[in-house]
Amino acid sequence: SGGGGAAAAVEEANLKAAAAAEELQQMSAEAEAQMEELTTSALQEVEEAEAKAVELELQLGQAAVRREEAESELGQAKEAVSELQGRVEELSQAAAAKEEEVEEVAAKAAQLEDELEQAMET
Repeated sequence: SGGGGAAAAVEEANLKAAAAAEELQQMSAEAEAQMEELTTSALQEVEEAEAKAVELELQLGQAAVRREEAESELGQAKEAVSELQGRVEELSQAAAAKEEEVEEVAAKAAQLEDELEQAMET
């Protein structure tokens, strides 16, 4: 009978539809799981990037502090150098004055020696 064939075809179509629906649900579940996994890993990456940014900001702050310290040390060193240069200048002037004194004393000594020689010749 032709009726039995139609019923079988409907049943087969129903089975195929059910199988397709199940496959679709499975695919959908897999896709959802993948999305969740991706979302989780993306969130993790965002958190890591944020942590890294905070760390870098901290390091930058420390570097700025170190730079300020270094600049102030440099300033102090420059001051010390100019003080030393001033002192060297003073010392070299004093040395020049001493040298003049020594020359004067030497000249006097030579003069006295001459006078002594003349006195002895007489």
